[in-house]
Amino acid sequence: MRILIRVEKDIEQRDKNWKFVRREVIITLEDLTREMKRKNS
Repeated sequence: MRILIRVEKDIEQRDKNWKFVRREVIITLEDLTREMKRKNS
């Protein structure tokens, strides 16, 4: 969650590395999904 908030701020500042930031968000979301599945199983 903390990472997602930080990324949103970076996007607001129009960070030149927005592609890298976006990839970080996707990876974080995948990690969160993996954690949720692990807890449910």
